[in-house]
Amino acid sequence: MVLPHVAVVVPEIDADANFSGQITVPSAGTEVTGPAVLNDNGFLLIGHPDNTDVCWVMYSGQTKSDGYPISADRPLVLSARDLSDFDFDAGFSGEIICWIKI
Repeated sequence: MVLPHVAVVVPEIDADANFSGQITVPSAGTEVTGPAVLNDNGFLLIGHPDNTDVCWVMYSGQTKSDGYPISADRPLVLSARDLSDFDFDAGFSGEIICWIKI
């Protein structure tokens, strides 16, 4: 049996100094704008394992009541091109959101 030719397309990842990073929420209840990092394939967001509680991601200008909760055991694949279009918040000061390009 001959299998048909199948093309596998693997997206190119821009593996530069902005391949991954962290967003720190210095003051709970005050949204932090994401960094100006671009990636056509989106990002994986996850709460840092040392965080106390969940963090929140929401479109710029919204509040965490409109946001999506993320934590170390509840990651989010964000299908967006620019992290600076989003704000981040947390229930405790100093919480960290980790991100990596996908």
